[in-house]
Amino acid sequence: MQEKAAFLEGFIKGLSMDKNSDYSKAIKEIVNCISEIADEIDDLNERVDILEEEMCDINDMLDECSCNCGDDCCYTVKCEKCGTENNLTHEHIKNCDCNCKCQNCGCDLKIDDCKCCDEDCECED
Repeated sequence: MQEKAAFLEGFIKGLSMDKNSDYSKAIKEIVNCISEIADEIDDLNERVDILEEEMCDINDMLDECSCNCGDDCCYTVKCEKCGTENNLTHEHIKNCDCNCKCQNCGCDLKIDDCKCCDEDCECED
């Protein structure tokens, strides 16, 4: 965007216009505004890139089991809507009453074979 704005600035300077006319002043202000918008867009693009990297790091952390109880403690549930594989601990499932949400899109996850169960688990009823 900044390249296009710079091109417009150069193009306007090359035109043979009366620099004191209202028309010339208006065009100059429009090009200045476009240049500022281009700067803001570039800044936003940089921020989006940083946020995407951070989201990837967060998703990588969510994909790993953090309960240190081994494979039999955790349960992986694939979201039917977005396909995200959600790793859930028995505590997570128990606290959500087996009505857990996808970590990516927020849809309800269907837990067919709940591994959170004690004798009092309500999810197998």
